[in-house]
Amino acid sequence: MDKEMKLGETIAIGLILVIVVSNGVLVEAEQTAPDLIIEGILLPYWSPIYAYCLVYPTPPPSLGYKINVTVTNVGTADAAGFNVSFTVHFEEQIMPELGRKKTLVGLQQGAKTTFLFDFGPQDYGNYTLTITADSDNAIFELDETNNVKIAWVKCSRQGDVNGDGYVGSADFSSLAANYGRRFLSPPYPTADINWDGYVGSADFSLLAANYGKSI
Repeated sequence: MDKEMKLGETIAIGLILVIVVSNGVLVEAEQTAPDLIIEGILLPYWSPIYAYCLVYPTPPPSLGYKINVTVTNVGTADAAGFNVSFTVHFEEQIMPELGRKKTLVGLQQGAKTTFLFDFGPQDYGNYTLTITADSDNAIFELDETNNVKIAWVKCSRQGDVNGDGYVGSADFSSLAANYGRRFLSPPYPTADINWDGYVGSADFSLLAANYGKSI
């Protein structure tokens, strides 16, 4: 160390604080700092890793398309205010108009907070959803490499009951097997294509309109 340090002075070297407690004596102490992680992403009624959803001209209100995000501070100090970003790629192309940002006033050590991002898929295909804590690098953290979590969503046409990207005979069979069933509340099965709580003729009509189509 080239610099001459004075009594009581501290200097950070990585995550270690070097403190001068008396002339010529150095003491090392672990530096405290927050550490923000995206603990979880919950997609509505879907798998948290790979999801199947539907694209509607006007999504039914009950469908929601709300992405539930949990941020946790696993560090050794409280975090000051920071932003959490929600970024959407469609078939590897970024879609800025679908991006969102949430500002948090802070997060205490060991605490977590949960909130929602809106997600409105506009076309059929594969989406990549990226959630980033402290997206503007506003605060120093113990680990700056664990702020990101990713989920993948596949949005298919109405009538693609089995989610394979093609509306065909297999979907017709699945719908027929559920014909006449009623459901009191979401999540409704994919055979209930119009999400009205009943698998009936209206669902067959929607499937027929897209029969033979793929994403």
